[in-house]
Amino acid sequence: MIGLHSALLSLDQKRLVKDALVLYIQDLQRKFYRDKLIDPTYYNAQMSEVDSIAEQLNLKDLYRQ
Repeated sequence: MIGLHSALLSLDQKRLVKDALVLYIQDLQRKFYRDKLIDPTYYNAQMSEVDSIAEQLNLKDLYRQ
């Protein structure tokens, strides 16, 4: 099949998604640690989802930059 191995997102798009995920993580952590508005189960599930998204979109290398 054509295009199966093509990049899903451009580098600029990956950076934008990475930045959005970082902001989401910051908000999630603030709600969990500082404000105590969410329970550990929800927090861990959301963090797992973020990890899964970063893995699927090959964003983990961008976190090092």
